[in-house]
Amino acid sequence: MKKKILIIGEKSFIGNNLFNYFKKKLTVKKISYNKFNQLNIKYINRYTHVINCSLNPLYTKKKYNKKYDIDLKIAKKLKNSVCKFIFLSSRHVYAPKDNIKELFKEKPISQYGKNKKITEDLLFKNLRNNLLILRIANIIGDRKIINSRKVHKTFIDIFFDNLKLGYVINNGKKYKDFLTIGQLSKIVIKLINVNAEGVFNVSAGKKIFLSKLINWLLKYNKTKTVIKNITKSERNKIENKSFYLNNSKLRKKINFNFRLDELKKECFKLSKNNLYEKK
Repeated sequence: MKKKILIIGEKSFIGNNLFNYFKKKLTVKKISYNKFNQLNIKYINRYTHVINCSLNPLYTKKKYNKKYDIDLKIAKKLKNSVCKFIFLSSRHVYAPKDNIKELFKEKPISQYGKNKKITEDLLFKNLRNNLLILRIANIIGDRKIINSRKVHKTFIDIFFDNLKLGYVINNGKKYKDFLTIGQLSKIVIKLINVNAEGVFNVSAGKKIFLSKLINWLLKYNKTKTVIKNITKSERNKIENKSFYLNNSKLRKKINFNFRLDELKKECFKLSKNNLYEKK
């Protein structure tokens, strides 16, 4: 059956990038959450997959409440549909550590992670096998290109905010797991094409040292930058623990190999777009 994708979230960074990538390869439509609410099941059944990229800002900060959970509301509408729902979850459902597999016990430490895990469990109850959950690592990409809305700040947002103040944080030997927005788009379309379901870690699957990443992001920086050592109290306010996800389940399902040079190229592009001064 020909794949037809409905993306919810017109102002979403991920949603817009998925749409721009998908439209060259298959049938795809992008709408707002409010517009989706107006659709009937007969219309929705024209599509094979529904991806929600919209998010209530209160969902990221407040204790879980169903009224903030857009994904659950969508899932309830899709309960009697033939569409497969793709839920964009997060690596925040895990406690930070090395080589995290999907079967590891989830122990989220952030409210955002706790909320995502609650939503995952509720979606399974409502949709059972008609569900694909993607636990996504940090995504690198330029929001300026599509003028997307910022619901919560990413590593990149925080990095450039700090750089405007004249410093970058000394991350020592800290590492995390990153993907480019282009790599994420390729993974999602491959999972759609093989009718994947269940839970997958979507990640590089290896340690990406922040010191290396920051050097790439500073490629076009011409101003004097201070390397700041943060205090213990400041460290407690940010996520400062190393981690990476195991993506072997993903690689068994689709043909995907993470390429570090693609991440480096994306960081150079971000650096140029944000720091390069035109003469």
